[in-house]
Amino acid sequence: MATSAPPPAPLPPSPGGSSAMTTDQKIAVWSKSIDTQMHFNEMATKSRQLGLAFVAAALGVGLVLLGQGEDFSLVVWGGWRLHVTVFIILAGVLALTAVRKLDLGVYHQMLRGAVAFGEDFEETHMKPLLQQEKGLTQAISHFSRNSDASANGAPGSKYGGSNFKTAGDKVGSFYTLASWVLIISALLLFAVTNASNITIEHHGKAASDGGPTEHTERAERSKQAEQDQSSNQVSPAPASAAGEAGVAGKTR
Repeated sequence: MATSAPPPAPLPPSPGGSSAMTTDQKIAVWSKSIDTQMHFNEMATKSRQLGLAFVAAALGVGLVLLGQGEDFSLVVWGGWRLHVTVFIILAGVLALTAVRKLDLGVYHQMLRGAVAFGEDFEETHMKPLLQQEKGLTQAISHFSRNSDASANGAPGSKYGGSNFKTAGDKVGSFYTLASWVLIISALLLFAVTNASNITIEHHGKAASDGGPTEHTERAERSKQAEQDQSSNQVSPAPASAAGEAGVAGKTR
């Protein structure tokens, strides 16, 4: 029967009466915090990849349906037509919204917690140990939150940057832009498909009203050709009659 692992030994008390961490323990905790940050960042990245893959697949199916040259439209109120591709694009918007909720509402929040712990731990334990102005988590956060970040300053103020914007705000802006691109694409497709249907109906009505169409023009040209052929066959008759009259005169 398997036995559980023994509990870790308590930290040795410090001279002040509190537990002190050894260097190895500090490095182990710090390494684990980095692994946790990487885990949640990977989960967030996979959720974004899933959303973008769904959107790309939806757009691909829509383009295939448009390229078939058939009318995959549904008639809605007022006689307007909604192409199936419009529904597919709107479904992509809904999927992207759901992925955004999962990404920013779940994984990103857990990542923020892991980053906050890592920054606090580095500020308290790792900076004195490594003799660095910032720890790894702190440096990554600094460059992630400032688009004009730099690390070329003098010692003590090495890191600079003032254009502050969190990673969550940047990811949210990306989701917003992607959603608006899809919505505008759906509106343009709706307008184009309805405009083409109106044009086709207009030509069909003109043909039914006796307007000039290719069929009627071809019929008129055929009729004119028949009339010309008939006139060519009738025109030699007077000459033949005159010849017969001349022959009769000579006979007399």
